[in-house]
Amino acid sequence: MVLLTHNIYATDNKSSYLAVGGFNNDRQLYTVVTNSGNSTVSVLLGYSNDSFVKHATYSAGTPAKHLAVGDFNKDNRNDIVVTNPGKNTISVLLEFGNGYLENRVAYSTGAFPMCVAVGDFNNDTCLDIVVANYDGNTVSVLLEYGNGPFQSQTTFPTGAYPYHLAVGDFNSDTRSDVVIVNNEESTVSVLLRYDKGVMKNEITFAPSVGARLRSVAVFYFNKYEILSLLMMVLTA
Repeated sequence: MVLLTHNIYATDNKSSYLAVGGFNNDRQLYTVVTNSGNSTVSVLLGYSNDSFVKHATYSAGTPAKHLAVGDFNKDNRNDIVVTNPGKNTISVLLEFGNGYLENRVAYSTGAFPMCVAVGDFNNDTCLDIVVANYDGNTVSVLLEYGNGPFQSQTTFPTGAYPYHLAVGDFNSDTRSDVVIVNNEESTVSVLLRYDKGVMKNEITFAPSVGARLRSVAVFYFNKYEILSLLMMVLTA
């Protein structure tokens, strides 16, 4: 077994979450990190020699907590969305070349947005945003129609204190569905198929009695590409 070289790269104050993506359209993977201590995101550019260099830090709302990456304006560049629990907003930063991010645009969410993910919820080939609102017991869906800003949120009820969420097509209808872990209620909610402004067919189940659920991920489980859930259950 060969261990890779361990390298440490500086970010900023109280780094919280990270994501990867090609941010300057040169097919290199880069890392973006939220810094909750000073409400910023740091972009670290990757190089062909497997090293990273801190490229720039950008204002990302108060505080900058969870984040997701996606091409929101169809320019073949990855953009960033960040949750701001202190302001009940998310911040969207578009990438306009060479890894540089434009000034953020804030959008209202529910109470204390904890986690964010992206997916195409209305099947129009444009990436939309879904947010878990921890203190509101809801998720917010913000649609983007490919011609400018995101639309105002539409909220849907979840279990108690939705902490984390993930997106996938669970019923093979080519539309993005959402799975949410409800931290205090020890349940998982699945919202299927956004249609005519509504997330339909909510399913709720309890993976383990008394579990303090913290995170969820999705993956293709077998050769038939049946989408299954991988639960990561953490106890308090």
